[in-house]
Amino acid sequence: MARNLNINEIFFSIQGESLLTGLPSLFIRLSGCNMRCQYCDTAYAFSYGKDMKISEIMEKIPDNPPFHVTITGGEPLIQAGTPILAQEAIDQNADVVIFTNGSLNIGILPPKVIKIMDI
Repeated sequence: MARNLNINEIFFSIQGESLLTGLPSLFIRLSGCNMRCQYCDTAYAFSYGKDMKISEIMEKIPDNPPFHVTITGGEPLIQAGTPILAQEAIDQNADVVIFTNGSLNIGILPPKVIKIMDI
């Protein structure tokens, strides 16, 4: 299974969508997308990215649990390492949210992941 991901950006911010609105979160934006939704606000994530080892990404997650990690894109489920990243973040006591466009199987994600799906 993939131990690298193509990352568009990693940043801290306040969650602005879903039931977690207002909570501080580490956003991990993956590159690539299999759709071109008209309303997409992150078209810049379609192609640009930097390959990173999952261990490098994990170094960005704070040591003080509980913490929220938002994995988004592009479409995060097109990268084979996304379930690994999610599980490793869960193992570090992070609450993990994934934003997906709904076109790919969410069943590959760990059960504890909060799945926000666009349809």
